[in-house]
Order: sequence, then C-alpha cells, then structure tokens
Amino acid sequence: MQNCDYYKTMAQYNHWMNQKLYATCSTIPDDKRREDLGAFFQSIHGTLNHILVGDRIWLGRFTHSPFVAKLDQILYKRL
Repeated sequence: MQNCDYYKTMAQYNHWMNQKLYATCSTIPDDKRREDLGAFFQSIHGTLNHILVGDRIWLGRFTHSPFVAKLDQILYKRL
C-alpha cells in the first residue's frame, strides 16, 4: 500500500486545481457558460457540474457516505 502522503498530495492538487478552474470560469458570463458548445456535457457549466459530481461521488466513497447522482446531473444552477 502506498504512503498516505501520496493521497494527501493528490487531494491537495485536486483542491488547488478546482479552485483555479472555478475562479477562472466565474469570470465567464452566465449565458456564455451555459451555451451549448457541442461538448460531451454540452456547456462549460455542464462540464463543471460533472467534475463536481465526480468529486462528490469519490468523497462519499472515502467517507463511507455514498453520494448517488448521475454523472450528467446538474447539482447547482448557478456557480
């Protein structure tokens, strides 16, 4: 089994990148962020929600508190 420091580093990296990503995307006007760009999750907003759902699912696994959601579920209408 790997050292716990590795997992802490990966968690810190995930947090850091999420902060940067959400901060950058918060400067995009709401209508542009929701615009269907033909991407897998349609819009930037849909992609951000997908990342959030994935993080919540993994956190639920780590804490033994399952988070049940579809990967394309929109959790929050506004960022």
